[in-house]
Amino acid sequence: MVRRVRPPGRTGDGVPWVLAAPTPAPTWEGVYAEVPPICDTCLDRVLGTCPSLRAGHVVLRVHEAPVVGYRGTLHPRPQQTGQPEADTFVPLISDDCRYLIATSLVRQLFGCTVITSHHP
Repeated sequence: MVRRVRPPGRTGDGVPWVLAAPTPAPTWEGVYAEVPPICDTCLDRVLGTCPSLRAGHVVLRVHEAPVVGYRGTLHPRPQQTGQPEADTFVPLISDDCRYLIATSLVRQLFGCTVITSHHP
């Protein structure tokens, strides 16, 4: 079965975004996100089926989400000793990007409006 990828539903309030949030945050402005935005059609299905959202989540509308870096395994530079560092954030403008095996793209969220929040 082929699923059609839909663009996120942009409105005047921004693009929908769902983040795992076991506890409420005082603000979501400027938070880093490794998950992409979501289309309105998929929102209810994701909230009902995603195990990582059961411990708490927030649904936001986001106006801007520029790419600010990557997360992954950072390997030592040539001539350096040491072990690779897993789960490391590297800013987009860093020379370390050449030594990173990225697992996710990181965006910073701005213009955030909370739509719903669930914390058991």
